[in-house]
Amino acid sequence: MKNPKVFLSLIFNILMLSLVGAAFAAPPISFGVSGPKTKVGNFGNGGDAFSSGHHSISIFGENIFTTWGRSGSNGHDVVVARNGANGADFFIGSDIVGSEPGAQSALAVDSDGYIHVAWHTGNQLKYARSNSPGGQTYTTPILLSGTEGAGWGPSITTYKDAGNNMNIYVAYTSDHISGSSNEIYIKTSSDGGSTWGNPIWVNDWTLAYWGVPLELDEYSNEWGDKFPSIAVDLNGDLHMTFSWAGAPMYTSSTNGGVDWDEPIIVIGSVGYGANSYPSIATVNGTDIYVSWETGGKIYCASSHDSGGPSSWGEPVPVDPGTGGYHYTSAAVNSNGDVYVAARIDQQIKLYKSKDGGGSWSTPYIAGDGTDPHLAIDNNGKAIVMWADTNNKTVFFTREQ
Repeated sequence: MKNPKVFLSLIFNILMLSLVGAAFAAPPISFGVSGPKTKVGNFGNGGDAFSSGHHSISIFGENIFTTWGRSGSNGHDVVVARNGANGADFFIGSDIVGSEPGAQSALAVDSDGYIHVAWHTGNQLKYARSNSPGGQTYTTPILLSGTEGAGWGPSITTYKDAGNNMNIYVAYTSDHISGSSNEIYIKTSSDGGSTWGNPIWVNDWTLAYWGVPLELDEYSNEWGDKFPSIAVDLNGDLHMTFSWAGAPMYTSSTNGGVDWDEPIIVIGSVGYGANSYPSIATVNGTDIYVSWETGGKIYCASSHDSGGPSSWGEPVPVDPGTGGYHYTSAAVNSNGDVYVAARIDQQIKLYKSKDGGGSWSTPYIAGDGTDPHLAIDNNGKAIVMWADTNNKTVFFTREQ
């Protein structure tokens, strides 16, 4: 180097530009400081068991409603708990929906404030509705699975249509048609849960994988279909994911669940693998998100074109590590912020994406436990409920 001063000046300028670039670089996304975990209630002592299904938490106004099933030495029941007036972070009690063995309970609060609960008991599916908005008493439980046979793993959502009809949708797993494999069904009510139509077999079609048909019967007896998760968008269209052959599927209905599109396998190049409880989230029906676990990793696939067969991008790892994953829950707010909660190594972790699922934050650890359930409050913030099985306690926390 003939002129060392020029060389040193060049190095100095490069370093300064690097520092300036770092100062203006976008900070890493974080979930944010979440409120302290709040005790919802207990679910027993000793060997007593906790069980909840999809959509086990719902928001109405400033109030939070949640459900779980209890079983063990103190008896069996299905519980609905709700927080105090004005959204205060304490719960004023539990509502016993059914005094019988209850598991996989799911809940939705409709736009009029009525609480709808479905749960699995005695290898059958039952349903009850609160007698008043936000009420503490419930209708006599009815058998949703009827003479068709077994019913389990319910997911429930509601929608009031332009004719002022309150539509209730319950998706669940059963085996009453083939008798040898699991199938996905939906039952609907157009009068707020007073009467119900016949079950509709959702997955009675030829499957499509990126446009290539696959016959359902080739795999259904070995793998079956299970763990449906259902969502309704602002237009009343239904969106569903479920697990099939170790992969999450997506399908939709534009006529209240009567007819369903051919399902799409949304795994991209991730491949098949054991997965439990895929979860679906949408608000506008255009942007749709499906989260799941496979091979010890959490993924989220997204469509930004109403779920069309060619609209699903390559799934993005929410957490690319390996660990004791089992259960995921997805939610999205009206601003397009996407959330995923998951159990990882016995901890409840929360993730957030602000770019439509393209990248994900570092996790916020809510606490030890299992079975996380997400909901979005009126301010667009995430609320998560989970069970601490070591302490037999249900908790929730909210994004601040």
